[in-house]
Amino acid sequence: MLTKKQKPILNFIESNIKRNEYSPSLEDVAKHFDLAISTIHEHVEGLKEGGYLEKIGNQPRSIKLLQEKENNFTIENNKNYDALPLDKIICGDTVEVMKKFPPNSVDIVVTSPPYDSVRDYKGFSLDLHASGKEIYRVLKNGGVAAMVIQDQTKNFGKSLTSFRTIIDWCDSFGFKLFETVIYRKYGAEGAWWNKRFRVDHEYIPIFLKGDRPQYFDKEHLKIPSKHGGKTMTGGGTRLTNGVRIATRPITINLTKCRGTIWEYLTAGDGSRLKHQHPATFPNKLPYDFIQCFCPPNSVVLDPFLGSGTTTVAAKNLGHKYIGIDIAPEYCAIAKKRMAEEVSKNIKLI
Repeated sequence: MLTKKQKPILNFIESNIKRNEYSPSLEDVAKHFDLAISTIHEHVEGLKEGGYLEKIGNQPRSIKLLQEKENNFTIENNKNYDALPLDKIICGDTVEVMKKFPPNSVDIVVTSPPYDSVRDYKGFSLDLHASGKEIYRVLKNGGVAAMVIQDQTKNFGKSLTSFRTIIDWCDSFGFKLFETVIYRKYGAEGAWWNKRFRVDHEYIPIFLKGDRPQYFDKEHLKIPSKHGGKTMTGGGTRLTNGVRIATRPITINLTKCRGTIWEYLTAGDGSRLKHQHPATFPNKLPYDFIQCFCPPNSVVLDPFLGSGTTTVAAKNLGHKYIGIDIAPEYCAIAKKRMAEEVSKNIKLI
């Protein structure tokens, strides 16, 4: 996020580049603001680290606006949008950024907010209520929002943030709770607490806007059936009215849908670059949700982008993406992952 001192310097550099078609020198900037060159150098380095500028070595007039780069993985500053900013990573407050998006324009949201201050998120705060309001507004009718969330434990009691958020989003904005998936973690063994259980799951409430999902395909979610291919006898079923159907032989399908418990390996998942972020979810998780709920050429949004796992999955599946994060450091990580982890041979699903 731009500081009050950085903003006028960035504006001056931008106006100079547009007017002269080349960047000002540090001396030019220092003279304009009547500051020491060392002070301007510090501000430029801060803008560079924040993803607003690029400066090549010690060359004169080497400052370049990062959003002028000709590729699909640039970081954009928060600004007004005439149209939905597709295939962009935007560094800014997610609520304020989404307010500038047109309504009914996004097919799916896959995200994990920095809830309950479980991880240090660079000192930034979060408003889940305001975020939910904007997510509902920008989703298309039939669109879904899948949110990975858990509850902090304090003084042997859960915060109930996940449950409160589910009720709030449904009661306040009109979401339906389509389903709650349990994300079961398979990571490194450990965390054997003396006075409570090890937490090896997180919740993924799936919020639906409208009467029914615009698209639903669970074929890729199927897993092998334990008794697949066998013919079982005595397969009787009791109906809701109490009537029992006569037993009959049933041939078990080779595969079945995994249901509402989704298991992911977390140990060793992803690159070292990804894990420069303090709280990540498995690489495969957004692939599963996007493939299930998105028709071809959809728009995928992650309003709490973090390390960029959702945008990598969206691009690799042939969809448009938008990623938002308030921390410049995490936007930079996501940008690098887009450059390194997106397939060069993208096929539309």
